[in-house]
Amino acid sequence: GLPVVATAVGGVPEAITDGREGRLVPSGDPALLAEALVSVARDGVTRRRMAEAAACRGEMFDIERAVQRTEAIYRQLLAAR
Repeated sequence: GLPVVATAVGGVPEAITDGREGRLVPSGDPALLAEALVSVARDGVTRRRMAEAAACRGEMFDIERAVQRTEAIYRQLLAAR
């Protein structure tokens, strides 16, 4: 439930959409990273919106939910046989 400020490396862009769940900046640019941190810290409305979006997005990565979704797919496939 917190906004994310991170560098857009590895799998991070798959989990965080810039401007939705937080801010993504190119790696190797500390000034841009600092600017993104300050902008999120100063804008309470945007910070709360991003925090809510991050909480929703984070649920997608919950292992129990992932197992439940996978089981549901298998059940549907087996029922269709």
